[in-house]
Amino acid sequence: MGSIVRESLGALTCLPGDELVETWQALTRVVADRALASGSALTSDADDGVTLDDQCATLAATRRDLERATEAARKVTRLAQTVVDLTAHAHHDTVRAQDHLEFERFARADESYPLGPGEFAPAHLAAVPGMQPGTVAAMSDDVAALRSRTRGRSSSCTR
Repeated sequence: MGSIVRESLGALTCLPGDELVETWQALTRVVADRALASGSALTSDADDGVTLDDQCATLAATRRDLERATEAARKVTRLAQTVVDLTAHAHHDTVRAQDHLEFERFARADESYPLGPGEFAPAHLAAVPGMQPGTVAAMSDDVAALRSRTRGRSSSCTR
């Protein structure tokens, strides 16, 4: 990894969340556009060479580059799915808290909030992230496990 990339990553880690998401989306679009333009667009520029040995070496290098790009895409896909799970779970909690506050603000004092722990308004959840409420509810255990594994890790950013 080059120094420009390392410096850029250092700066990206400290971006506010909304700017980080926009940057992630833009970078993903650039990589996808390049990959769609050509199958070898994510490989190093190798000279085909004149001799048979040169051509074999070029093809071997291209094969390795394509394998690395494929593995990177698989890792990004898995990480993106984790982000979907975590944000859907956070959305669930946010909608539930907002609904509770709205109920408190407009309800009569003698009524209790109609949803119990773990319940949520399905219409809210399905509308924004495009998921079924049961899907997000099923993610809760996985999210708790992920968070418990990552507790204690500190960020290099100061806020």
